[in-house]
Amino acid sequence: MWQCGQRYRQKGVADCKGFNLFEKDLEQAFLTAWNGIVENRECLLPEWEKQVREGDALEKWRAGQMVQLTAEPPLGTICPEIVNMALESVEVHDGGFLRSRFLDGTELEIDTEEE
Repeated sequence: MWQCGQRYRQKGVADCKGFNLFEKDLEQAFLTAWNGIVENRECLLPEWEKQVREGDALEKWRAGQMVQLTAEPPLGTICPEIVNMALESVEVHDGGFLRSRFLDGTELEIDTEEE
């Protein structure tokens, strides 16, 4: 189970109002977000190609990595290597919404209540 890292910054005071999240929900949210990127690759490709041409060294590398990774079919199960290579962060919001931010700057919101 995962919970907000800011929840108890000050002893006895719950700063974070986020709810606890189970690993399986995080994994399913990643799969949904990643597969959405893979399925919409053609729409994202021009931005990645622009980053490869015009970005700084890190942007070029990240964009090139996304071009390569998304050339594979959608995932059926979680692949920790892709998570490590592509995912920057996940923000948990009220109501079960997760915002996944990928290392190339792509952001997607997933509603864990609907899955």
